[in-house]
Amino acid sequence: PRFDHDPTTRECKGFLLEESRINYIKNGHGNGFKSQGSMNDYTEGWVQQNTTNSTITQFAAEGPDGTTSALKYTLNSASGRRFDYEGLSTTNGTVYCYSWWMKRMASDAVWSFQQVGGSGVTSTSILIDGVAASGQTTTYTPPDDEWHRVTWKFTKTTTETMDLGGYDSSGSTGDRWLLWGAQFEVGAFPTSYIPTNGTTATRGNDNCRIIGQEFSDFYNQTEGTIVSEHSIATGVASGD
Repeated sequence: PRFDHDPTTRECKGFLLEESRINYIKNGHGNGFKSQGSMNDYTEGWVQQNTTNSTITQFAAEGPDGTTSALKYTLNSASGRRFDYEGLSTTNGTVYCYSWWMKRMASDAVWSFQQVGGSGVTSTSILIDGVAASGQTTTYTPPDDEWHRVTWKFTKTTTETMDLGGYDSSGSTGDRWLLWGAQFEVGAFPTSYIPTNGTTATRGNDNCRIIGQEFSDFYNQTEGTIVSEHSIATGVASGD
């Protein structure tokens, strides 16, 4: 648990309590967050559709965490553009969220998400900073030049190992995007980033308790009032 803040305004949004989740992308940041090479040579991890048509530069710019840890995605051609993550196990009927932070480097940049090497997905939608983007289902159109956490939410239609891909679909070349903090998780909404650097990682569910003198200092056993203002994330069932 922690106090959460708006990434742009720094305004305090309140006390964040989250359920347990697993980030199934083994290199969401750090030394392993890079292209290994051509998609034809690997069955797991980050790869390029064509190593000539795109360039992936590691530690190219400052990420949203303030460190020089963002990937730069550059296009040298308007075809063979995908940057994929290979080898994700998925289950039929399960809702997944694939997310990372994105910052455009060109005013015409747009990003298209795509399933690669699988049977299909349904009920797709794009979320920008956790909020559904009207009319955007597989292609992300950035609202400005700032960092945003972009999520592709979908339901799998087959139990299989799938590859997730994405590419700048504007048709232009040159420096297009900065990327940081990739996450693939089971659930109807994205949770806060779970860092990974070589293996999957699990965040346990958050529990908050006030006990002992910290509790008795403000709680009157015989009388008193407690006021709670809270919100439930989209996709969380009532009573969960």
